[in-house]
Amino acid sequence: MRTGPSYRGGPADRQALRALAGDQWWQQQAAVGRMLTVSPGLRGGDPDDVVLAGLIAVRSFLTLDDAPLGWRWLERRLVAGSADAHPCLVGLASGLRRLPSYRGAVVRAAGTLPPRASAPLPGTELCPAGPVGAYVREGAPAPAGDRYLIWSMTGRRVRALTGSPARTGPEEVLFAPGTRFRVLGTRGGTGVTTVLLREVAAGEPAGRPGDQDAADRQAMEQLTQAVAGPATAEDPAPWPPRLAGPLAEGHPRGDGTV
Repeated sequence: MRTGPSYRGGPADRQALRALAGDQWWQQQAAVGRMLTVSPGLRGGDPDDVVLAGLIAVRSFLTLDDAPLGWRWLERRLVAGSADAHPCLVGLASGLRRLPSYRGAVVRAAGTLPPRASAPLPGTELCPAGPVGAYVREGAPAPAGDRYLIWSMTGRRVRALTGSPARTGPEEVLFAPGTRFRVLGTRGGTGVTTVLLREVAAGEPAGRPGDQDAADRQAMEQLTQAVAGPATAEDPAPWPPRLAGPLAEGHPRGDGTV
């Protein structure tokens, strides 16, 4: 099952990605090359330039912050509507498809949601243009404010690309650019709102506010059990900014952009 719009890239996108990365390309390529030595199956039989471009885009997003191809850099370009964002999104979509998927509940910090965003009508869909990061709920710290609890189907495990040792700290999951999330409901706590979402498969009809289908109800049951389970941590902990912030409403357009 694939999610998000169909970002189709070609040699020109890979060349643009490399040009944007500058000198960082070689450092990222060395790290990705070491990972591929350990996990050659991620190549999938594709040419080296295709494999490296996608995985370098993902690793850059995860590790560079303000530098070109980093998450803050991409966020600013998306806000500005810059054409530089397109080859980055293409690379991210390509690289993420190679990584193992995670099925289950993940949590994302939302900060303090405004009233409308903290009480969205079930069936409303959120569709950020860029990737969406979250922690696997089991073992995650508690966000300090509002949060999203998401039922993931194809969110990608990215630990292998960040160099974090296995079983060290909470595990991060990254959803591809343009992934749709459907609101299932909300749960309130002491000054805290949890918005329950499910990942929506590509090709699924858009949700209608106020309605729920069988997949919604099944995901709702799973997330309700997760909410009722043990707390992720006794006290809120610092939360990586890359895995925080509100998610925008909307739907992907048919041309592969959002």
